[in-house]
Amino acid sequence: MKTTRRQFAKSMGAAAALIAPVAHAETKPSDAGAALVNAEFGQHLSAEELEKIRKDFADSAPLLEKFRAVKLANGDEPDWTFSALAKR
Repeated sequence: MKTTRRQFAKSMGAAAALIAPVAHAETKPSDAGAALVNAEFGQHLSAEELEKIRKDFADSAPLLEKFRAVKLANGDEPDWTFSALAKR
């Protein structure tokens, strides 16, 4: 299914509305992520599914904080290099 320009603009508007509170630390990132999922796919998800998504975001928050704490220089190389598998 292709995304139309209108759908893309709505998604970006929703994302921008959610990023501002996160940037000011008024909203937990896990709640903001769940709100973004709700804005985009809420009509297809039950309340239980949305709660599970919010919990998944909350559970991954400590790991993401550890990732953010690692400072990288511009010249740091990746830990691994991607290589596509050759066809047999």
